[in-house]
Amino acid sequence: MPFSNKNTSTPQDPYTCKQGYVWREASANDRVCVTPEVRARTGYENAAAPSRREPNGGPYGPDTCKQGYVWREVTPDDHVCVSPEVRSQVAEDNKRAIERRIS
Repeated sequence: MPFSNKNTSTPQDPYTCKQGYVWREASANDRVCVTPEVRARTGYENAAAPSRREPNGGPYGPDTCKQGYVWREVTPDDHVCVSPEVRSQVAEDNKRAIERRIS
């Protein structure tokens, strides 16, 4: 999925980001506001996802991560494999989502 540089869709959009934040866009409907650096990293993670899975599957089927990686969990069904530190950052970004939007 190509990533846009916009941080808003329309002035009435309830997911309009505050200045300095942009949509993460981990998936088509991901409208959590993050820094531009986090969005760029998220795009890289999406592109690298196949290389971070066990090629022959494992306990979690084809979504089994290679050792050292865990599911990102942007949403409960987000099984992109990332470092544990990135997953912690995703949880923090999700937790702070409302305060990063224009109300």
